Amino acid sequence: MTIEEENTPDTFSVLDVCVSKKAIETRFGCRWDQVARLTDRHTMVVQSWLASRSPRAERLENEGTKVSSTGLNASILNAALGAEFPSDTSNAEISETIESVQNYFAERGVPWRWWLGPFVQPSDMSERLERAGMKELFRLAGMATVLPMELPAINPEVRVRLATDRRDLQEASRIRREAFKFAPGAALHYFDDMADDWLSGDPARLYVGQVSDGPIAGIGALTMGEGVPGVYVLATLPEWERQGIAKGILTRILSDAKAEGHRLMAMTAGREASPLYWKFGFEPIFEYTLYTER
Repeated sequence: MTIEEENTPDTFSVLDVCVSKKAIETRFGCRWDQVARLTDRHTMVVQSWLASRSPRAERLENEGTKVSSTGLNASILNAALGAEFPSDTSNAEISETIESVQNYFAERGVPWRWWLGPFVQPSDMSERLERAGMKELFRLAGMATVLPMELPAINPEVRVRLATDRRDLQEASRIRREAFKFAPGAALHYFDDMADDWLSGDPARLYVGQVSDGPIAGIGALTMGEGVPGVYVLATLPEWERQGIAKGILTRILSDAKAEGHRLMAMTAGREASPLYWKFGFEPIFEYTLYTER
């Protein structure tokens, strides 16, 4: 579903959850569209940054969408983000841009995704992508929460700390690769290839988590975009799931953001992960629809 500000109903569905604009406005203290626009701008800035963290990274300059590619064989790390064509852009020009983006990724030889969010121009961009041979892959909820907030209890044996060295980054690369089921050999050194980005704390800081004295088994990042902190790359090794590592990392991220005086936090989540974030006070605000090549 693509949401247009001027005709958004008072209630609508995000991943089958009923969202009330009035409830959002009451909780956040501002209009729904203000929360949605800030959350969307934050997400687009951070996703563009994440898709440029590689020695082979490139950006494609064009009008209408932001294109970033790591050159890695993982679709989450190569993206065309949004659609903001000026109102006087011709149909031919939009079609040419879509084709140029498709050709760009084809030449790079990597899988990729086109993200469409709540505010697109033209409003029928999803139909244009489908006519260009793309299909809907899945949907994500754009979510936000107000800080400070009460945090749920976590497993007291879970230990969370900031990543401090290349060894931590190597483990983080392995965890993300396994948890996100990357293709064999893909993104083997995603974090450690750009060590300075992940150890400097600006715009991202990477956290690692473990149970007691066990191995590092989970990761998560607090990443800034548009002056707003967000939760990213939250992942746990399959054999360590359901032991509270993700909750522990999320609690640390929210606590640090609160201590630094932030009032809003953003993130995206799929249908399966959303219930975890609801427990931490995150509200669905709108949907992203992600498209891929047929």
